[in-house]
Amino acid sequence: MDLLFVDNNADLDLDFRSSTGVLLTDSDTASDNESITHTVSSAGTYYIKVYIYPFSSSFSTRTTDYEMDITVN
Repeated sequence: MDLLFVDNNADLDLDFRSSTGVLLTDSDTASDNESITHTVSSAGTYYIKVYIYPFSSSFSTRTTDYEMDITVN
């Protein structure tokens, strides 16, 4: 999955988690765009979390547009 954005608006990070919330992989660079490639071991429910880093009260009202592309094979 790819998360496309302009970093000067905000620094977004990307998590991929199991149905129980266990972090399976993440992408947390300090530059534009994030990308994750992960093969799951079984069918099920998985969660994608997009968030602004660092999360603090000064960033809590910041927003930025992003585009997410997800490919499932």
